Amino acid sequence: MTALPISRRNPVYERPPRALRALLGLLIATCLAGAGGLRAQAADATLLDAREALRKKDRDRLAELRAAMPAGHPLAVWTDYWELSNRLPTAQQDELDAFYARWRGTYLEDRLRNDWLLELGRRRDWPRVAVEFPRFRMNDDREVTCYALLADQAQGKPVAEPARAAWLAQREPDDGCALLAATLVDAKVFSSADVWSKVRLSMEAGRPRSARQSAALLGPTLATGVADVVDSPVKYLMRKAGVGNRGDAELTALALVRLSNSDVDGATRFLVERWDRQLPDDLAAWAWASVAKQSAIKLAPDAADLYQRAALRAGKKGTELELPDDSLAWKVRAALRADNGRPRWQQVTQAINGMSESEQRDPAWVFWKARALRAVARHSQEGHSMRTLSDELLRSIAGQMNFYGALAAESLRQPLAMPAPPAPLTPAERTAARA
Repeated sequence: MTALPISRRNPVYERPPRALRALLGLLIATCLAGAGGLRAQAADATLLDAREALRKKDRDRLAELRAAMPAGHPLAVWTDYWELSNRLPTAQQDELDAFYARWRGTYLEDRLRNDWLLELGRRRDWPRVAVEFPRFRMNDDREVTCYALLADQAQGKPVAEPARAAWLAQREPDDGCALLAATLVDAKVFSSADVWSKVRLSMEAGRPRSARQSAALLGPTLATGVADVVDSPVKYLMRKAGVGNRGDAELTALALVRLSNSDVDGATRFLVERWDRQLPDDLAAWAWASVAKQSAIKLAPDAADLYQRAALRAGKKGTELELPDDSLAWKVRAALRADNGRPRWQQVTQAINGMSESEQRDPAWVFWKARALRAVARHSQEGHSMRTLSDELLRSIAGQMNFYGALAAESLRQPLAMPAPPAPLTPAERTAARA
């Protein structure tokens, strides 16, 4: 077939040679990629500018950048979150509902709900807190929990036990848990003994700000006394301490607890020379337990003896000493290290039995309780039942993939559990990974 003259070829419809087609394809792809890259760079710059506007709390600039952010950008949710969270004090519920609808199921949907619940609590909007709280999936904010309990209290629901647990677990001062405690103190749900317990726990944990916040519930005189203890426990013990009434005795014990955090030997001397004899049994026991904990942290060889002294002091009138999980954990460690490698198994068992139910389920304490029961069983009339319980405890963790699970399997002479091989990836999972 004769080729058409050049002058008659149609430059638009004629198929170009293969090499030229490849070059044209590369040029087109490069141009498209360049345009897409420029758009992506612009969106990225918008995101970074929004982050800077958030840092400066520039509300108008944030609103402008939020509107400029392409909806399809993978991080667009952040500009939306920053803009709305920056003005939560003036936000309305319909704006939050719109955000939840746009970003349903995302991490930031629930994070903003967390922020909004805190704002609703500060507004004392208990009906709205009651509606929003059940939707809070992560439920990882103790202050929000305290606000939710206040909403329940406003509806007449019983909240004493969960409220006490939430308040005692509060680590640092916050509005929600402080308001919850004040409300329940006014309602006679919490007693002064509950408040003192919170003050002592805070002081032993080295959180004086939380102790002072709680002490305000006891009245200005006792709150001033707690402030004096925080500022200088030695000066308080030398000049002001006494046991004339329960409040005075509580402050004296609190000063000993405060001092033990920085000078365990000094606290021990004050106890031996005077306050062990003068303090009520429960407060003297608490002070000794605080000294014992600090001694155990320092790996002092007499820590187990000090814990035993605390237990004996508490038991003079048939009462049991209630200690926080952290102190009981150190009691176990002290008992395991006692007497040059001859553990005090009875003390180990008692300490673990005194822990909260959730703490007792920790594999470490399950294992050591099992070991302690087996050791005590050799000298007990209930040896068979103790050994049976010991084996049950070991079997409960022997299949776990952790250090104590491995020790439990070894104690039972079982093979170490190996993780099951992972299931093959599904086509949908592969597609999601590629995307």
